[in-house]
Amino acid sequence: MKTFISELEQHKAMMERLADCSDMIEAAGELLIKTLKQGGKYSRRIEAIASEKDCLVAISTSGKSKNILNAVEAARLKGMAVIGLTGCDGGELSGQVTHSVVVPSNVTARIQEAHILIGHWWCGAIEGVN
Repeated sequence: MKTFISELEQHKAMMERLADCSDMIEAAGELLIKTLKQGGKYSRRIEAIASEKDCLVAISTSGKSKNILNAVEAARLKGMAVIGLTGCDGGELSGQVTHSVVVPSNVTARIQEAHILIGHWWCGAIEGVN
């Protein structure tokens, strides 16, 4: 099994090459903005299809995103486990989840980079179980 430090070293090397993808990253960002402006919702999905067997991973850089807090509330009402990924001081989110991972930074970009790295590490860990 790879260690977290070895994953971190790979992440550093990848970040140096990320500029080659800037056009696609910007296009995807525009699509996300368009999607949100069209009224996309988070808590309604949980109310409709989730059950107590599910686990929500709630991601908010500040821990204060209202739509994420609403989704967490809906998940908790369903009896779901909730993992919070946040940064800064954890915000309101860190006090409303089963497990809270607070990235030790106040820089939005660094927090989000860490969230992605953590998420991929979790995926690798889960794949190793099956």
